[in-house]
Amino acid sequence: MPQMHSPFIMMYFFFIVMLLTFNRSECEAILFTDTITVSTPLTDNSYGTLVSGGNRFELGFFTPEGSEKRYLGIWYYYNKLNIPRTVVWVANRDEPLVDPCVGVFGIADDGNIKIWCDGDTGVGVPVSTLDTSRSSNRSLQLLDSGNLVLVDGQHDKRLWQSFDYPTDTFLPGMEMNDHTKLTCWNSSTDPGVGYYTFGRDQGVYTILKRTTVHWKSGEPGPFPLLNNDLPSIVAQIFLNSDTGLNQQNSQSVRNFITYPNNTRPPSFYHNSRILMNSSGEIQYYNDSTDGGGRWLWSAPQTRCSVYDSCGKFGICNNLEDKPMCQCPPGFKPTSSEDWRNREYSEGCERMESIKCNQNQTDKFMNLTLARPGGQVLPFDRAQKGADCQKECLDNCKCEAYWYTDRNITDRDTGKPAAKCWIWTAQLENLHGDYTDNNRLYLSLRVSSSAVGNFTLRHINFANLRKTK
Repeated sequence: MPQMHSPFIMMYFFFIVMLLTFNRSECEAILFTDTITVSTPLTDNSYGTLVSGGNRFELGFFTPEGSEKRYLGIWYYYNKLNIPRTVVWVANRDEPLVDPCVGVFGIADDGNIKIWCDGDTGVGVPVSTLDTSRSSNRSLQLLDSGNLVLVDGQHDKRLWQSFDYPTDTFLPGMEMNDHTKLTCWNSSTDPGVGYYTFGRDQGVYTILKRTTVHWKSGEPGPFPLLNNDLPSIVAQIFLNSDTGLNQQNSQSVRNFITYPNNTRPPSFYHNSRILMNSSGEIQYYNDSTDGGGRWLWSAPQTRCSVYDSCGKFGICNNLEDKPMCQCPPGFKPTSSEDWRNREYSEGCERMESIKCNQNQTDKFMNLTLARPGGQVLPFDRAQKGADCQKECLDNCKCEAYWYTDRNITDRDTGKPAAKCWIWTAQLENLHGDYTDNNRLYLSLRVSSSAVGNFTLRHINFANLRKTK
């Protein structure tokens, strides 16, 4: 009887062995790693990706929707096919690969990171530009922070990291300094360098459209009320203030490489990112604890948030029942066109120029405004408002002044700051709508003859009605 069943038993065992062998080969084919060595470059094929140790980020070649070009990038790792790829870094954004090139990414003979075509002995696309060195001890690792690092294993030294060269996205753990720039994509399907750039200068965050200021977080100086357009959480991410995310504090390269595989970032920062988009907006995204990720903040948000949208001396107002742009009394539109509802107006000009050396003919109009911009200088010796006013009158370039009797402190030095500030160039980025937190009483220098019989007083531009 046992002999009768032996063929069936043999077939059963043969089937099990074949199944295990097939499953093993499949597992080996999709086995991901987070590290590239000199001998194991990444090739652009169906399984050619790196995945960080904690399954947070993935690196590989990709083609944007509607394009035929291939790019090497980093995106959030998802094991669900219905979730779109969110790319946070691109290595060859202006040098994509095209057919019939099969891309290879790895460490070249000179020790640098490069992208080249399979079988091509040419130079390829350099990703790093380090001094030529032996590459045998170097390796690339993708961290759970989204940072790609090049390490010299022999000397236990980090040589290069992608966090120092962001594209359009800022991730928690990066460092924002005056050299850090986020540059938007050309479009949602073209990772090439676009028109808008985000960066920091003198503590102020700025969006440039080519070389023109498109948006500012505030104005430099000691005015805390003029530097309030950046949410605290966004400022914290830029300052890398959470010590758990600060990889620079690692005691060794080994700790740097393994972080944060063993120490997960706080959930508050989980999947957070700041994006400079191709429409000219800086955006903050946070994946909330309930799994409902969403954009929580963006700038500029309104027509008046666009920097200097009403031009020099033009006052911008967001309220729909008022004209977008107005000129203060004593001024007229620079252009004869109907510029009041135009974005990026040409601004206003004086009806009569300042009477330099004839101070008795000039007066001051007190305007209630928000966020005046332009070239401003402190005058430390003013003890009262009359001192500040006299300093403005004695300066032929003075256009306006601001004086406060409050005790204020310089944000950077912590020392008492000047109470008198002098504008020595045309005023710009004036806002007529304001809150109590960003209100400022500005004394604008005007010619008495230009104003005529107008009563000089505090003018609240938020209350001026639309005129026909």
